[in-house]
Amino acid sequence: MKKIVTLTLLIFCYLGVFAQVPVNDDCAMLVDLGEVPNCNPNMVYTNVNATPSVISTDPNLNIPSCFNAAPDADVWFSFNLPANGSIVDVQIDLDAFNGPNGGIVQPQMAIYRGDCSLDGLQEIACFISGAGETSIEAVLIGLLPGFTYFIRVEDWSATASSNDGDFVLCVKEPDPIFNIANDDNTSLCGGTLFDSGGATGEYANNENNTFTVCPNQPFECINIDIVDINIESGFDFLTIYSGANTSAPIFLTFSGTSATSSFGIDSDCVTFGFTSDASVTNPGFELNWECSSMACDNPFITCANPEPIPGLPFEMNDLSTCGTLDAQTFGPCPFGFGLLGGEDYIFTYVSPGDECIRVEVTGANVSTGVSIYDDCPEVANNCIGSGFNFDGDTSLIQSAYIELPGTYYIVVDNGDACTDFNISIDTTTCPDILPAAVLCEDALSINGCGNLPSLINIGQEPTTDPDCFQIGINDGAWGGIGEGHFTWFYFQAQADGNFGFLASNGDVSEDSDIDINVWGPIGDENMICDFMKTNQPARSTWAADSADPLFDVTGLIDFSPVDGSAILDEMEGAGGDGFVSTLPVTNGQWYLVLVNDFSGVIVNGGIVMDFSPTSLGVLDANPANLSISQNMAACSGVPFDLLASGGSTYEWFPADGLSCTDCPNPTATVNGPTTYQVAITTVCSLD
Repeated sequence: MKKIVTLTLLIFCYLGVFAQVPVNDDCAMLVDLGEVPNCNPNMVYTNVNATPSVISTDPNLNIPSCFNAAPDADVWFSFNLPANGSIVDVQIDLDAFNGPNGGIVQPQMAIYRGDCSLDGLQEIACFISGAGETSIEAVLIGLLPGFTYFIRVEDWSATASSNDGDFVLCVKEPDPIFNIANDDNTSLCGGTLFDSGGATGEYANNENNTFTVCPNQPFECINIDIVDINIESGFDFLTIYSGANTSAPIFLTFSGTSATSSFGIDSDCVTFGFTSDASVTNPGFELNWECSSMACDNPFITCANPEPIPGLPFEMNDLSTCGTLDAQTFGPCPFGFGLLGGEDYIFTYVSPGDECIRVEVTGANVSTGVSIYDDCPEVANNCIGSGFNFDGDTSLIQSAYIELPGTYYIVVDNGDACTDFNISIDTTTCPDILPAAVLCEDALSINGCGNLPSLINIGQEPTTDPDCFQIGINDGAWGGIGEGHFTWFYFQAQADGNFGFLASNGDVSEDSDIDINVWGPIGDENMICDFMKTNQPARSTWAADSADPLFDVTGLIDFSPVDGSAILDEMEGAGGDGFVSTLPVTNGQWYLVLVNDFSGVIVNGGIVMDFSPTSLGVLDANPANLSISQNMAACSGVPFDLLASGGSTYEWFPADGLSCTDCPNPTATVNGPTTYQVAITTVCSLD
């Protein structure tokens, strides 16, 4: 059993002093633990400054059978069994203790019978911990009543450095064993719980079992030791609740495999729930629990034990996901397994709502993600934002809109390995969200975009007009529309030249599969949509974007941004490279552009449109597109209409007397001279 023990203001009996040899350095001076059971978490031992022991004239017998090398810092203990035979099976738990010398690392332990004279000891069992581990659980079956047994404790190291340190020992009867399919509760302060398959079998399909521990002895913490978990990832779940039933708060949820981990729960009861789906079974799980008189001291960050953000701006440096526990494995953010594939550092932020925040993670390893949810990720309904670093050391969420007040969860995670990181969070100006343009009639003007990159934030809605395409008439190279997340754009060329652009998802942590059609030239603005319905596009690509996330982009360009090769094709199907050549345009003519988010993954509202391939002047602003009401006379108290056109969004001010402030044509009622202004936003400009 691995127990989490912390130094408190209690008075400990400590058998070891700095720079002194431990009192139990040799078998003859061992610490007698007395008759089983003996479990005192306040009794701390150490092997710091211990010296090698010689127990046999045979050098080979001086080295326990499982030890990595001859012991050079071993200490000794003994225990004896009741003569009446009431206890013949024994469990020995050794756990590192963060005392004055630091905790022991990679302990190893040998068990003997006999006596402490030279050649008087016979090894009966040997146990060794794994690399980096700090505890050992040893179970001995069928010992002899009334006999004395000896424990030899040492640390091992793969290098020249020592891993010696402080530790606690517990010698007791083995913990009771329970099966979650056959047992549903206990009041014992320690035990082992298996899935329905027990120690060697697999669990079954369609299980829904619970097991509750409510100890009947005084305690401060229930320590949980996860020995092993191997269940179907994403379909079968082991959930731990901080309470007497599954209505209690969720402390942790496991799915898939998990390394050994230990933690404490400061609740009167703990409930374990296990569910499996209708297919695929695995070996299952094994866990131990034990009461402790010490307060819980968890080294990890979870939804039940998050890092609270007291307010914005917020900054913390020199953090690490190492040892925080892989508590969350999936969530509603696209590619959640990539964002939540490793150990999680979880922050909580209480937002007043109607704000945008910027989150920047720096100093992190490659493949570090940061994501925001409206609840703990595995139970959250919405992904608020995400960022991911495919290279470099920075993951960024430029702007995440939080609409409603409440508690939000911000998670830093690296799926490849744990990582150090710094984080800064602050409010930021919310970008204008352009209305969804799912119909040709709602097309957004890109005049004014020039030849610069622009993040275009638009409302994301499935199209309601997939029937605008007719095979062989106006479908270009498209073989289908996928989920049909259309965004229509149009422009009037302000100069002769070439029109081109690159399009990608504004959130690099989200994949993209953007398809493009471009129609034109069209002589009459009013005929743009009619022209589209009866003519093939001049440029069309239906290819998936590059598999390389650094080049997850598509568009109209003359030289490939991936390998520099010349782009000559004007149309390409699914087998293309995602690029077609730029389109020659004529001053004064109109052009229509359709961008389709084939897979519907641009959930955060942003498409990066890089117009660098466009010739200078082609996408200059078209002042004739914008118009507003002129000065007018009106009777006091009599409603009249204000008129504006040519934009994508409108914001009128002051609001007094207006029927709306965000529509193009509000009704106004005034009682005296009044000046109204309107801010008209297009895709790339504000007038």
